[in-house]
Amino acid sequence: MTIALDGKLHAAPLDNPQRIMDIGTGTADIYKSAQIVGNDLSPIQPKCVSFEIDDVESDWTYTPASFDLIFSRYMLGSIQDWPRLFEQIFKALKPGGYIEILEPDSTLRCDDGSLTLESALLEWNKLFVDAAEISGRTLVGAPKYASWLEEAGFVDIKDAKLMLPNSPWPKDKRLKELGGYHMAALTESLQGLSLRLFSHFHKMTVPDIETLLARVRKDIMNKNLHTFYNLHSIVARKPT
Repeated sequence: MTIALDGKLHAAPLDNPQRIMDIGTGTADIYKSAQIVGNDLSPIQPKCVSFEIDDVESDWTYTPASFDLIFSRYMLGSIQDWPRLFEQIFKALKPGGYIEILEPDSTLRCDDGSLTLESALLEWNKLFVDAAEISGRTLVGAPKYASWLEEAGFVDIKDAKLMLPNSPWPKDKRLKELGGYHMAALTESLQGLSLRLFSHFHKMTVPDIETLLARVRKDIMNKNLHTFYNLHSIVARKPT
């Protein structure tokens, strides 16, 4: 994700935020003087984070207007009600504070016809998205976030749509590197992404799932298949 953002930790135009919330906590060790609140269901925080084990979809008890930046990355499939979450974020931000979201749209894309209808990757992607929709936790909601943020009261909304290749097929050096990392991440996470969703919502057996995933990994690593997802980098401001 750092490569996707051209080496930046975040896209929000803040030089030295002093109070940050990271929804679904990753690493955050750039702003040494900032108070960082990590909110997640499991304690995997770096040492500089004041960590709170909490469900971000519950009612928030944070002091209103107390954060400079609230950051969310790759929470797709984790949130049932994004508009309500955006409303709670709006209340928690200081006037002039920013929300930033980095989120893929899990609609599989190909611009040159190299992906065929018989592709295992295409079959997997449809099963993956459909199961999440049945569960009530969408994987394809990112294109709607900007309008939901506007409804919550945010202004200066910018939605930058970036390419996230599924393998190092692009000729562009940066996109090739990005695709290589994403190929590794996707192939290694396929089993964890699939077993629960496919067995519970599609009633597939574990052997059938594993057989499909073996075919999917071959498709992902096939650089002749020029597939990608759209990665939405969204920044919005609470009015002053």
